Amino acid sequence: MAMQIAEAGALLNTEREFMLRHVHMNQPLVRGEGAYLYDAAGTRYTDFLSQYGAAPFGQNPEFLWKCLEEVHARQQPCLVQPFFAESPMKLAEKLVAALPFGFRHVTLANSGTEAVEAAFKLARAATKRAKIVSLSCAFHGKTHAAVLATGNPRYREPFGIRSDDFIKVEPEDVEGLERALEAGDVAALILEPVVGEGGMLPLSETYLQQAQALCRKHGSVLIVDEIQTGLFRTGKWLACSGIEGFEPDIVCLAKALGGGILPISAVLASERVWTEEFGLFHSSTFANNQLASAVALAVVEHFAEHELEISTHVKEMATLIERGLEDLVDRYPDVYTAHTGAGLMHGLHVRPIDGHDSYFIAHACGAGTLVPLLCGYLFHRHHVICAPLFSQKNLIRLEPPLITDAASIDGMLRGLEDCAILLRQRRYSTLLSYLIGRNAEELAYSERNHRPISVLTELAPPATSERRLGRFAFLIHPPGDEDLISMMPESIENLEGEHREEMLEWMRSWFSKRWEPSPVFHIKRLRSKAGGYVEGWLIASPLTSRQMLRLSRVDRKRLMDGFVGCARDLGADIMGLGAFTSVVTRAGRDLDTSLINVTTGNSLTAMSVATSMQQALCWMNRDEPDLTVAVVGAAGSVGRLAAIQLSESYARITLVGNPENASSVDKLHSIAGEIYAHALIRMQQGMHTGLPGFFHSRLKNIFVVLNACNQEFFGRAEPDYLRVKRIAEENLSGPSPLRVSVAPAESLRECHGVVSATSHGRAFIRPAWLRPGAVVADAARPADLQDSVRRERPDVLAYEGGLVQLPEPYAFGRANVLGFHPSINLGCLSETIVLAMSGADRSYSVGDRIPHDEAFRINKLAQIHGFTPCIATKRGELDLERNEGISVLEERA
Repeated sequence: MAMQIAEAGALLNTEREFMLRHVHMNQPLVRGEGAYLYDAAGTRYTDFLSQYGAAPFGQNPEFLWKCLEEVHARQQPCLVQPFFAESPMKLAEKLVAALPFGFRHVTLANSGTEAVEAAFKLARAATKRAKIVSLSCAFHGKTHAAVLATGNPRYREPFGIRSDDFIKVEPEDVEGLERALEAGDVAALILEPVVGEGGMLPLSETYLQQAQALCRKHGSVLIVDEIQTGLFRTGKWLACSGIEGFEPDIVCLAKALGGGILPISAVLASERVWTEEFGLFHSSTFANNQLASAVALAVVEHFAEHELEISTHVKEMATLIERGLEDLVDRYPDVYTAHTGAGLMHGLHVRPIDGHDSYFIAHACGAGTLVPLLCGYLFHRHHVICAPLFSQKNLIRLEPPLITDAASIDGMLRGLEDCAILLRQRRYSTLLSYLIGRNAEELAYSERNHRPISVLTELAPPATSERRLGRFAFLIHPPGDEDLISMMPESIENLEGEHREEMLEWMRSWFSKRWEPSPVFHIKRLRSKAGGYVEGWLIASPLTSRQMLRLSRVDRKRLMDGFVGCARDLGADIMGLGAFTSVVTRAGRDLDTSLINVTTGNSLTAMSVATSMQQALCWMNRDEPDLTVAVVGAAGSVGRLAAIQLSESYARITLVGNPENASSVDKLHSIAGEIYAHALIRMQQGMHTGLPGFFHSRLKNIFVVLNACNQEFFGRAEPDYLRVKRIAEENLSGPSPLRVSVAPAESLRECHGVVSATSHGRAFIRPAWLRPGAVVADAARPADLQDSVRRERPDVLAYEGGLVQLPEPYAFGRANVLGFHPSINLGCLSETIVLAMSGADRSYSVGDRIPHDEAFRINKLAQIHGFTPCIATKRGELDLERNEGISVLEERA
């Protein structure tokens, strides 16, 4: 039965069900009594949410059920439209009598957002104006006008809801408010006395008084939204009552008015804003129904009868919560930054966690999912129900029913302290064990022998004269599943066997929907060898390469729009595309480079892998005159550039394409012609190595070939490289030095060196495909080279290509992007940094036909700033700068 209910819940709201299921808060709560809820197993949960304040007396208050039974016993009609029923009329009378400010009119509705809509209509009718002013952090509902007054744009932008009639001002900014009102075209200002979704922020009495004065001055209506704060949430009938001289024109009530039993809301208005038009033309079929009104009447009567008792209790419990939360902030400032709120309406702010230890935790903070994970822990381990504030990424909402007691508050505070201890001690296996249905004790082994976080940053303090050269952002994501788990904290990465696989499966499922980009690491200073420094950020999405390739066109755009938005918000001068973000944007061509300068990083990656291959072959004593080098993925941006650069050192090159792509053969032949053209130009410039040297000695009619090449470059906008290839090969004595192949299994066996740079997304190069003693540079992410090559072929030198040694040791967090040693990192990241150091004011390395001259210039800039090519093998790193052989360092630390 429980499973059937859970599955049915997915039909109501699939997105909410997804969140609840992944934080394991989707089990049905089958019984409620007072401040407690119970699941089918009888586990009791303390309610610290009270359904966002809508259940003031907790679950199933006896006096309200008695009220419902009486309505049923009297057989009162629920709906008598257009007549007035007894309960709605009595409710209106009781509300006017109980509440301050001398209201003369009451309009009932079904929900808080409907009350806000009615208030706007009333204000517009009274003033004959259209504009509405609200606070930038406010929340007033999700229907059309209410969502326009709501601060968070995420609630309206997906639905295309726009209007120039809604103006936002900052809270407590009196001058800004006057500027908004002084034109005399504003119908109303709407305020929450305690801003709820905007951070549980109480507005000052002074600000409320000044806001009212400005409304009176400029003829605008003052609406106070007490939907969440009204009816003793702050210990008073209204949170705004008791302020000297304060008297709003309209007050909206909802939530607590229905006693947690039935939905109902009310708009109370003064005589000065009521209009005949509103009375004639505003109504709602269910607004005056007898059943909801009878419950609301019982609620108001209960508050009136027990006013002193309820007010005293709320204030006493509020004091306990305030003291307890302040104590947590004082004792755990590294976890909790502040607490805000009033009465029984509080928020605890969680300090965002940087990516030094874990990109996952940093991503969760940036994406607003850390607090839901903490709420899941509190629910499972401490049986406390609380929730995040959806407009604030790192704030825990604490809003118990008015009947909460000291014992419940103490239990809640113990749970929050437990969270603080686990976060402080980085015991994430314990904190997240519930995600895979395990007890913390089962995973405790992974938290033993924690290594201290040692991240090399800012080796020397900055000089006062040190100049910031620029800002960059670099996009990262886990290429494969193993890289996905390495995003996690160390204790999660240390999980073994089925525990590791269970956590990995949870991550795959979680990130199938929650893949929005977020900054995960801040580089405060990375210095250039030439002087000065750059500041930067890593921005991550948790999608693996395979998941990224499966995104629809719409989702790919949404992903990249998210990346660009983050980079722009951070003030980056240039944004680098890491791993498959280059592939899914067609090497950056699908991005609007007018929004931000972009680089794929492919230029430095290609130049580095080519340079490292040349030096590795020399180190392996592979200097035969007929040495052959293969480039797998030569049709791609990195492969093409690497092949062109390699042709300056080697004449015999095999261009290997995708056997599953028929068009790759034609493209490879065209690239071969481009390589010939490059070699001919270099030959004319006096180069006598590699393919230029080969041409110098093997061309039968050198002038015919040069003339044809020059005609292509100076007579056409787009050179015909196939023609260059044909003429060059017709004038060669002997076979062509360049070969085109789509059969890697056969062609690689003949090659001394192999550069692989495909976007295949999985390892496919097998041990049997490689020549004895071959050198293989794998620049693909994920790798093209199967792990078995290193196990079965010790004769082969296989290394990660496209890596660069940094000007100074620097680790981008414990994971260091893909687990590299602090001295080295990706060529694409390095190019992004180099361009930021060089004051880049345009995009670079975009498209699959990057000019070699552009790549050459970027490579020169890299050398000026202190970046050098590097080889990373499973045995360590080759220091190519000093050429002292292998310096054995722990790889993938």
